[in-house]
Amino acid sequence: MTDTPPPLENPNQINQPQADSGGGGGKCATGCGIGCLIVVILCVVLGIGGYFWVKGKVAEGVELFTSDTQVEIVAPQAPPEQVDAIITRFDEFGAAMEAGDASEPLVLTGEELNLLMHNHENFEDFGQMTSVEIDGDLLRAQVSIDLEALQVPINFIAEQFEGRFFNGTGGFSLNMGGGRPALYLEELEVNGMVVPEMYTQELSKENLFQDIQDSPEMEEFFNKLSDLKVEDGKLIIVPK
Repeated sequence: MTDTPPPLENPNQINQPQADSGGGGGKCATGCGIGCLIVVILCVVLGIGGYFWVKGKVAEGVELFTSDTQVEIVAPQAPPEQVDAIITRFDEFGAAMEAGDASEPLVLTGEELNLLMHNHENFEDFGQMTSVEIDGDLLRAQVSIDLEALQVPINFIAEQFEGRFFNGTGGFSLNMGGGRPALYLEELEVNGMVVPEMYTQELSKENLFQDIQDSPEMEEFFNKLSDLKVEDGKLIIVPK
């Protein structure tokens, strides 16, 4: 029997809140791209869980990588005018992308990105469970996810998830290759401990954005991009 975790679930198939499409495809796709980080971390959780499923030690994995206590995600604080300015800049960029008129890159610091996650209507389903930051060339997302709310269809696993929370931080690299985004897991901490490489080595080789690239909304968005990357403490979205 192989020790390799089973393939990642398609993020589009995970039971998750969908961002409101609002009025602009570009704006929505930009929002979905950021919000998909939470879905990606869920995929990582499922992949690690697959290791213990194969080993027949699901209960051991749940005990090791989950908690019976949810971590409070603290919303960032900033003056209302600063928050409004960031939201306006984000929305105007999205509208310009949709119209094909965007000429300047959208550049967001980690602080600005986190303020968007907690204040923009496109992210209201995610803001309570995550915070994000940028550390050099790494995009980090801290999450506290109610596993019972995932409604896992396998009863035995669902029972193990009752009253359990996944509290972790994932570090990701993000860039473009061949006209498409590439997101790779670089590090993962769960319950304050670094997850051993034996559980993440296969996942770290996968482009975690691979499956979501095929959706019409994301396809349209990516076709309008020249570059998408995290670099020097900033998220940079460059239109064609």
